[in-house]
Amino acid sequence: MRTYLESPQTPCTEAITAMGSICPFFERAGMTKINIEPMQRDTRLQSKLEELAHTPCDLLTDPLLRTAMETRLRIWARQNASTRPIATGPIEPIARAAAARLIA
Repeated sequence: MRTYLESPQTPCTEAITAMGSICPFFERAGMTKINIEPMQRDTRLQSKLEELAHTPCDLLTDPLLRTAMETRLRIWARQNASTRPIATGPIEPIARAAAARLIA
């Protein structure tokens, strides 16, 4: 890694690490840690779940919650190109995508 970073083939090199706090391999190799702020759509959805005393996992297991949150989940899905194609379909895939995003 360090050898590559001394003469990289591209102007920017990125690495995504879920375990960076446990094993700071990339930082020790000379890369700069950049914290990414959560998307507003995720923050709003998380806040609503907390207001209702639920967790993102509840979107996967509670059909009544999915029904109660349907409008908000569809709005959430429409707000990003990656989830826009599922925004008008069944609510279950939207709830799965939202839960996965909030849990990650």
